[in-house]
Amino acid sequence: MMKIRILLNLILLTAFCAVSGFAQEKTEKTPPGEEQYQAFCKPDFVGEPISLNVVNADIKDILGYITAEQGFNFVPDDSIGRVVSSVNFDNVPWNVVLDEILEPKDLGIQYKGQVFRITTREKILAEGRCVVTDKPQKAAPVYTEFIKLKKLPTCPNKNKCGQILLALNHLKSSVVPRLSKRGLVEIDEASQTLIITDERENLDALKILVENLDNEEFYKEAEKGK
Repeated sequence: MMKIRILLNLILLTAFCAVSGFAQEKTEKTPPGEEQYQAFCKPDFVGEPISLNVVNADIKDILGYITAEQGFNFVPDDSIGRVVSSVNFDNVPWNVVLDEILEPKDLGIQYKGQVFRITTREKILAEGRCVVTDKPQKAAPVYTEFIKLKKLPTCPNKNKCGQILLALNHLKSSVVPRLSKRGLVEIDEASQTLIITDERENLDALKILVENLDNEEFYKEAEKGK
């Protein structure tokens, strides 16, 4: 009786592997984009439904089948030995299927470096379900430009002139929406200067913008709209 049962399990496993190979050949999908992997990091993530009925199937074969169906990359951790499972699921989210297979073995799924890693729950508790492996990019340096304005309205007392201040503020309001998150713009009424701080590429574009806006027509529009 024992030999017959082992033989039956082997036959079912062989059939499952044959079906998996066929699925990979016929239904393999383009790998999902980064946003689809990142969705796994959200607590309410629900994978696409799958149907799976296997007896004593190796976890690697199951992962191969889900990869063929969903396109995700699965990598078992090197510390994990052979894991077999017998399950029968009909139209159940793939992540739920894997959880049901892995939890009894004290294993889980972790998103790490563009793949889903099958690892121990101990590692997941220590490192987190979603691990950021890419090194953060170093922030680009910022620079400051002092842009002397040439076409501001004339005023007898340049240190205290409502027209100049109005024109400067109008120019500033045109620059602010185009600043990067690290950008800053200030005005110096006494020297009739616009002071802009930003990353070099954005700063160069803003400098050209200010030079183009620094004209009598632009300042006349500011006077009309006050």
